[in-house]
Amino acid sequence: MTSRRPLVPVFAPYPTVEDPLVENEYDAPEFRDDVRSWFAPLPVDWEWVPVTVADVGRVVENAARAARERPVIVLNLCDGTDNGYPGVSVLHALESAGVAASGVDSRFYELSTSKVAMKRRFRAAGVATSPWVEIEDIEADLRRAARELGWPLFLKPDVSGGSVGISLRSLARNHGEAVDEAASLLAGMQAGTFERSGIYAETFLSGREFTVLVQSTGTSPDAVRVYPPAERIFHSALPVEERFLSYERYYQEYEEETPPPPGEPFYRHVSVEPELAAAVADTARRAYLAVDARGYARVDLRQQGDSGALNVLEANANCGLTSDDNSSAGCILGLAGVPLSEFVLCAVREAWLRRHPGTSPPV
Repeated sequence: MTSRRPLVPVFAPYPTVEDPLVENEYDAPEFRDDVRSWFAPLPVDWEWVPVTVADVGRVVENAARAARERPVIVLNLCDGTDNGYPGVSVLHALESAGVAASGVDSRFYELSTSKVAMKRRFRAAGVATSPWVEIEDIEADLRRAARELGWPLFLKPDVSGGSVGISLRSLARNHGEAVDEAASLLAGMQAGTFERSGIYAETFLSGREFTVLVQSTGTSPDAVRVYPPAERIFHSALPVEERFLSYERYYQEYEEETPPPPGEPFYRHVSVEPELAAAVADTARRAYLAVDARGYARVDLRQQGDSGALNVLEANANCGLTSDDNSSAGCILGLAGVPLSEFVLCAVREAWLRRHPGTSPPV
């Protein structure tokens, strides 16, 4: 190697189709400036690398070629499903080429794509998760869900991200509402509004909502850092049954739903009181380990009632990163007083150790 100063290519996903699910959220000047601030205090060189599904092989080959001359650690932001937006194909290519890369590995990525698969792993590991019933036969399975779980039910697509497929109609109070929403979800999949997958109904958890950032720090599966949890506080004017992240309110793109009254944001994040924070953090850590997570993930949890048991909703692999409050991860780090540069430094170090165990990270 001719240079020991590490190079960190930032793999930024770019869509190749026009689809609301694969909007390019990364090429905004504000985000580029944010990324620049992450690296400003770090002793590395970095470069912005656009990645599409069509050129995954080329960009990974370029990274592998550079790695023959100097230490290379990819900061991988690709989080799509390869349906017009690069995702797990990037992970497979990086792993095949032997290039160190931050974030999830392909095993965790594929497992965490399915919410039901995650819920099965949580249950097997003794991590509480909202009870659920998979819906294949709409009439029969919804009647079974009502018997086993009771009303209201919360209906979700098995595969989705960014609240896609979640609306105020997701909360069904009776059989008729549940049948209509299940049919709507299946129609949305057929129309390409979101990924084709199964659907399921789960118990609606009406209590407080929390989100926790968990990050691998070494090669041992239990070497993780759990950042102080944040509570997601919804607009005070919303009734309890509307206090969740519906797609329209999340993105402020209103067609069927109404915006919350002015004066407050739809939601905000606050620190959690110490005693409860310890329990939330422990549950998030156990959930992270239950799905064999690597890299980093944001674990979302809810209580059943304001003082009820904590239940894990899901682990969001490779959750979005920004230094400001445009992402939940940014809010969590901000409340904890942790600059994103520190988080990125940990991520690239862990990526090096994962690919080159027994060596010292070059940064």
